[in-house]
Amino acid sequence: MAKHGIINADDEYAKDIIKVATCDVETFGIENNANLTANNIRYSKEIDSLGVSFDCNTKEETFPCFICSPGTFSIYNSLAVIAVCKYLDVKKEIMIDALKSAKVSGRVEVLPILPYATVIVDYAHNGVSLENILQTLKNYEHDRLICLFGSVGGRTEIRRKELGDVAARECDLAILTADNPDFEDPMNVINDIAQSFEGSSCEVIKIADREEAIKYAIRNANKGDMIVFAGKGHEKYQLINGEKLPFDEIAIAKDEAKKVIEEKELLA
Repeated sequence: MAKHGIINADDEYAKDIIKVATCDVETFGIENNANLTANNIRYSKEIDSLGVSFDCNTKEETFPCFICSPGTFSIYNSLAVIAVCKYLDVKKEIMIDALKSAKVSGRVEVLPILPYATVIVDYAHNGVSLENILQTLKNYEHDRLICLFGSVGGRTEIRRKELGDVAARECDLAILTADNPDFEDPMNVINDIAQSFEGSSCEVIKIADREEAIKYAIRNANKGDMIVFAGKGHEKYQLINGEKLPFDEIAIAKDEAKKVIEEKELLA
């Protein structure tokens, strides 16, 4: 049996878990009373990161924290880490420094490739995760919110509708493309997703070839745009006709951005 439990006090099941806990319990949260809390939350945007600063409050003290990952979920993750570190007697300074540089590849990963727009890669591949990332990004200053995404082939159409509904509601521009189409024609998937945009103010562009879609997004980025490549994240392949073919969308985006910048410099 566990000797110590660390629980998110803001979780809807937190009270039920605490009731039946047979060990010491420590809580963390933002909205409810807890042993460890975060307040004074501020969002910051740099060319290579979208960050969050907050004050961490314990029974003994209050100290500032910064994480180079956006969103409320990142604050909850940080509070959980701090709670574990405190239990293990890790020094406060070590915790603070570690949070500053903590990143997860393919999860809200900012690519510092365009000086005038923010490009982000994220693994969001269903309605809930896509909604979380898009709503999180709205906390940061931007002009157009653009999302490039698709949905897997040969799977339920429900996911396609959920993804489309979220993008139609949250985005200014949606670039619909392939995401592991496997044996299904990517345009079938794209057309299914596109049904969600009927009556929406969100502009829709269909490009079946994901590489070409990425190049289009980079080449047509405007100043202040925030562009999300959703669905792949850390994956380095595209599943086509039962084969995992090498596909590195970060490398594609970097190469195209380099070409665009060089062209702009020649025209300047």
